Amino acid sequence: MNQIAQDDTKWAAAVLAAGRGTRMRTTLPKPLHPIAGLPIIRRILDAMSAANLPFPTIVRDPSPALPTALGMVYHYAVQQTADGTGGALRAMLADSSNDSRSLLVLNADLPLITSESLKMLKNAHESVDDAAVTFLTTQTPPTDQTGRVIRGPDGAPQDIVEPADPRHADAPPEANAGVYALDVEWARTAANRLPLHENGEYYITDLVKLAVVDGRAVQTLAIDPEEAVGVNTLVDLARAEQLARRRTLERLMLSG
Repeated sequence: MNQIAQDDTKWAAAVLAAGRGTRMRTTLPKPLHPIAGLPIIRRILDAMSAANLPFPTIVRDPSPALPTALGMVYHYAVQQTADGTGGALRAMLADSSNDSRSLLVLNADLPLITSESLKMLKNAHESVDDAAVTFLTTQTPPTDQTGRVIRGPDGAPQDIVEPADPRHADAPPEANAGVYALDVEWARTAANRLPLHENGEYYITDLVKLAVVDGRAVQTLAIDPEEAVGVNTLVDLARAEQLARRRTLERLMLSG
């Protein structure tokens, strides 16, 4: 079926793939590491396509590695400075004149995310007129070093705290999965208000707190922890490989 005919024109999409991936300790860019025969980023792009999202903007570093590997069918925005996920979002928005209403953003280290979860995220975001941010969460072990969701007395999400934040140690084990749906018009102004952290980075996760300050709705949607497995090291890569192969075997066995 023709990809363009499937696209939901109310949506734009982006993959944040400019991270250096230094913890992989290899020369290959992290998004291009293969899992069960497919690069991490290819698995993400396939899930986005199956969720009826348009060809995404891929935010990359100045290296030509991703366009060389994936081709020019995608639009690429260059993040010239390694200034975090918030900086990647800024680079994407500055490079785009898209008039879509909503934007779906994924970190480029989530090879097991499914199209079903992306569809659910889109539907949840569209179901609330005033939603500025809708994001995926999952339950993780208390020792897991991922961003944690902080909720207010009413149960609504108030913030996402990163491991360097002192509040992280006492935060409930509800983790940010790194997949967001954003109101584009709001995001264009909010991205320029992201605070600069001590490490010289802007965090896309700070959009949650900004949305709350602006009186806009913030929502979460829980997914299976396996879908939120992020690849930051070769150990993570091996784990994701094992899970991907098990999925394939189960699908083949169930199909007879």
